[in-house]
Amino acid sequence: LLLVIKNNTNKIAIYEKAQFQLKFDTLMFDRIIACPQNFELQETVMQDMPILKDISNIILHETSNNILDITKGLIKSIRKLDKYTMNTQNLDKHTLRFRNVIVNAKDPISLFERDIPKSLGCNRLSDCDREFLNNLEKSLNKLNNCTNNLIVEIKSFLFESFQTKSKESLRERFIKVKEFIGEKELRVLLNNVVEIDVTDDLWINRIATFINKFRVPKDWTDDDYADFKIKTKELALKFFVLEATIGT
Repeated sequence: LLLVIKNNTNKIAIYEKAQFQLKFDTLMFDRIIACPQNFELQETVMQDMPILKDISNIILHETSNNILDITKGLIKSIRKLDKYTMNTQNLDKHTLRFRNVIVNAKDPISLFERDIPKSLGCNRLSDCDREFLNNLEKSLNKLNNCTNNLIVEIKSFLFESFQTKSKESLRERFIKVKEFIGEKELRVLLNNVVEIDVTDDLWINRIATFINKFRVPKDWTDDDYADFKIKTKELALKFFVLEATIGT
């Protein structure tokens, strides 16, 4: 029995009292021998589910019909996501459900046979079709691009608030009023705005981090984003008053 389990650890799921066990070790083997009625072994290579190969190509970028391998790849990719992506509610309902069932998953078999299909609009994996695969790929892409999209939104909101279309234009306007800026917040913002000899992402990250008081956007929550919008509008209003006062 030990030889069979050890040689097939990548092909079987072990359940103790109906709970999936992630790690097989000597203590578990002792419990299997002492109370075999508490355990169940289930094969994770599903030869009769061709849709798994399509799923594996989306998640692993290679073909596999082993649910355990696909689950490991999915969990690994989810763990790489930023704090903002893992906490934001600014996603469509399918993607939110998809993210949440993965975070709360306790069993790789039920995760793919039931939980993920339900989160994306079908009952069980055996009922899923091309629409399910499209929704799966879309949800993964939305999660992977969530923080990048946030950066784009931040930049767009900043430009809209200051009524400008580029960082070069904003820099010129700040330089024109530089000698009249006495308020600390506007002066720090000035120092960040005029440093345009960096990538766009680094430029907007620095500004957003300052406005939101030293937390980088990838670590934000939805509340942080809301606070950023309010503070940006307040700074823009002060800047407009300064521009109007000195006639620029």
